[in-house]
Amino acid sequence: MPGINDSCHPGEARDLFLESKGYNGGVKKLRNGKWQSKMKNRGTDAGRVNGMRCRSFLCDGGFTGVEMLVTITIITAISAIILVSFVGLREGAALNRSARELALAIRRVQNMSLAVTQVDTADGPLIPPAVGIQLARDAQTYLTFADVAHDHSYNPDLDDSLIGTPGRFEGGVRVQTLKYVEESAERESPLAHIVFDAPEAEVFLTDEEGESLGEILRITLVTPSGRLSKDIAIRTNGQVSIK
Repeated sequence: MPGINDSCHPGEARDLFLESKGYNGGVKKLRNGKWQSKMKNRGTDAGRVNGMRCRSFLCDGGFTGVEMLVTITIITAISAIILVSFVGLREGAALNRSARELALAIRRVQNMSLAVTQVDTADGPLIPPAVGIQLARDAQTYLTFADVAHDHSYNPDLDDSLIGTPGRFEGGVRVQTLKYVEESAERESPLAHIVFDAPEAEVFLTDEEGESLGEILRITLVTPSGRLSKDIAIRTNGQVSIK
């Protein structure tokens, strides 16, 4: 029976492994555990076939440079895909929360006008004839205000006052466009107001001058990367929808 050298060739390692299991060309050669005892007595790490220490890539001296390069390339590509997916998921979650929060803020203002609620403003508590929200293109915040002048716009020079602190969209989400329909054509406005008159909560959609924007205002929110967007539509009948 041939011995097992410390430095083994991959082909020899395979043959010795088969012999250790008692097979050689289909003939069983293991007798009374003699070959197993011989191998145990050898005691060499490089030739311990039963312990599966002698692998072809170890006997050949390890991985080649090409194999290492391919492995690193694959790992890098997978990591990049995972990172992009994670960023997209995070932006998508921030966009959904921002859209829902804006819709809820509009509903809160609507409820204030229905209940003829006294609100705390910078000028103290008062019951305004109308309350509203102001939005601006490319802004990451929006304002809730008491329309004291009752001109369906926010004008601090006419005693209009802010209610609370400005709302802020999450994760760098901003207002991309403010669109309305005029003469069957969709147009954009740099600024828009959503105003509810008390006590019927009648809706007015106006521009920076308080002029009407028609019956529907479409607010488009966009993520910092610009890949994801979501629309919030407000109609003068009081309907608020997210798409």
